[in-house]
Amino acid sequence: AQERPPVSPPGGEATGTGGASAVFSANAFVDASGAAVTGQVAVHVTGLDPSDPDQLAAAPGDFEGRTSTGGTELLESYGMLDLTVLQDGSELQLAEGATAEIRIPAPVNVSDPPAEMPLWSFDEDAGVWVEEGTMTWDETLNAYTVEIPHMSFWNADQPLETTCVTGLVVDGSGAPVAGARVAGRGIDYNGSSTVTTQPDGRFYLPVRINSQVAILASHSSGGGLERIVTTGS
Repeated sequence: AQERPPVSPPGGEATGTGGASAVFSANAFVDASGAAVTGQVAVHVTGLDPSDPDQLAAAPGDFEGRTSTGGTELLESYGMLDLTVLQDGSELQLAEGATAEIRIPAPVNVSDPPAEMPLWSFDEDAGVWVEEGTMTWDETLNAYTVEIPHMSFWNADQPLETTCVTGLVVDGSGAPVAGARVAGRGIDYNGSSTVTTQPDGRFYLPVRINSQVAILASHSSGGGLERIVTTGS
């Protein structure tokens, strides 16, 4: 994360890594007890470009989202931002009725961002992304913008049309390996998914249709192998 000059009660703007930024209204913050915060606070804005495999790997959870209608979708990211505000080492939240605008630049591999993009926050307890609204592309800012109601890790994503890659993970002697981790990372899209092999060593991994995916099988006891596959429809 990149820390900029502290934001005081009158409000202000903080810019972090990757060009991501956040703008706060006056008297925006409360502490864990709900009390209004006075004095300066430290704002940490961390932007992640999902087209960079290392930055994609730093995102929390898998790219599985819970839609506003209660369904589950695999997601493709068009940019992410983590927003944390601290005072004396304690995390703050937005006060009721306060506003914060976040600005998420598009990934470097996206040349024509869609005008609108679904907005998702990360539910740390459930370990999934939750749909919370819609972001709008601002050509002047070169970023997706939206007003948010709370602090979180935020993601601009669109749902993917998926297919399933199935395979078998074996050890050096050819015996099936149960409980191996199989992770898929999109090569021509910005998303990932993870499953665990079944008792017979097989896995069933959701990925985007008609795409190239790097699939890595590994196990806590050691070893691993990555292969590039092209998915069908």
